[in-house]
Amino acid sequence: MEGLFLEKRAAENGVRLKARGCAEPRARGRKHMLRLAMPAVSCVLAVIPDIVLPDAENLVNVAAPQPLFRYFLSALAVIFAICMIRALYRAEYRVRYLAKAPFYAVLVLVLNLISIATKKCSFLPALYFPTFDRIFNVFVDEAMVLLKCTGYSLRLLLYGISIGGLSGFLTGILIGWNKKANYWLFPVIRFIGPIPTTIWIPLAMLFFPTLFQGAVFIVALSMWFPMAFLTSAGIQSVRKSLFEAGMTLGAGRLYQIVHIAVPAAMPNVFVGIFMGTVSSLISLISAELIGARYGLGWYINWQQQVMNYPQVYAGFLVIALLCFVIFKAVFGIRNRVLFWQKGIVRW
Repeated sequence: MEGLFLEKRAAENGVRLKARGCAEPRARGRKHMLRLAMPAVSCVLAVIPDIVLPDAENLVNVAAPQPLFRYFLSALAVIFAICMIRALYRAEYRVRYLAKAPFYAVLVLVLNLISIATKKCSFLPALYFPTFDRIFNVFVDEAMVLLKCTGYSLRLLLYGISIGGLSGFLTGILIGWNKKANYWLFPVIRFIGPIPTTIWIPLAMLFFPTLFQGAVFIVALSMWFPMAFLTSAGIQSVRKSLFEAGMTLGAGRLYQIVHIAVPAAMPNVFVGIFMGTVSSLISLISAELIGARYGLGWYINWQQQVMNYPQVYAGFLVIALLCFVIFKAVFGIRNRVLFWQKGIVRW
C-alpha cells in the first residue's frame, strides 16, 4: 500500500511540474511582448497629452506653426512598432531589442515630461527653455544654414584629425622604436602635450596666414598628442620575443615595424584615435570662435548672443548627432581591424 501511495504522489507531482513548465513559457512570452511594446506604447502615451492638454497662455505669441514634436513622436511610434514586429520573428534581434526597450520607453517618457513642463504648464522660462516644437522648427526654417555650418565643421575636423592623427602616429612610432628619438622628443611631448589647446589660439592667429589654417592647427594639435603618446606606449609594450623571432627568421627593421610593432600596438592606437577625436571635437568649437564665418561652434555662439535659444538647442542636437556618427564609424573600423576584440568595447 505504501508503494502505491508513493507512486501516486510521484505521478501527481509530475503532472504539476509539466503544467508549471507550460505556464512559465507562456508567462515569459507575455512578459517579453509587454517589454517589446513598451517604446511604442510610450510614444502613443506621449502623443495623447500633446493633443488633449491646452498650451500655456504665455506661449500663444511664440508658438511654432506646426506641432512637429507630435509628428516626431508619431514617427517614433511607427519605427518602434516595426522593430517590435521584427523582434518577434528574429531571435537574435529580439535579444538586443529586449535589452534596449526599457531605455527607449523611459527616454520618451522623459521627453514627454519636459514637453509638458515647457509647452503645457510653462514651469520653465520660455526664453531659455523653448518648446520642442520651436526647436524642431529650426531644422525646417534654417536647414540650409545648419547644413552649411555642419559641412564647414566637418571639413575643419577632417583636416585637423588627418594631419594630427598621421603626424602623431608617425611620432609615436619614432619615439617607441628609436631610443635616441625617445630621449630627445619624449620630454618635448611631455611638456607641450598637456597644455590646453585653447592657449595656442593667439599664436595660431599670429603665425598662420589665414584663420582657417590656424583653426586646423588647433584641431590637429589636439589629435597629435594622444596619438603620439599612446602609439609609442603600445610599441614599447610589445614583447621582445616577437622581435627576436622576427630577427631569427631574417626580418629587417622596416619589416619588424610594419608587420610586428604596429599590429601589436593597434589596440593602443585606437584608444589614441578615440581620445584624440574627443579632444579635437572640443577644440573644434573653440577654434571656430577665432573668426570663422561658418561652423557649428560659430552658429551656437552667434545665436546665443542674440538670445535665440531654439537655434542654440538645435545646434547642440546637430553636434550630438555628428559626434555619435563619428564615434560609431571609429568603433566600426576598430571592430574590423581588431576583430579578435570585437564586442569588448562598444559605442
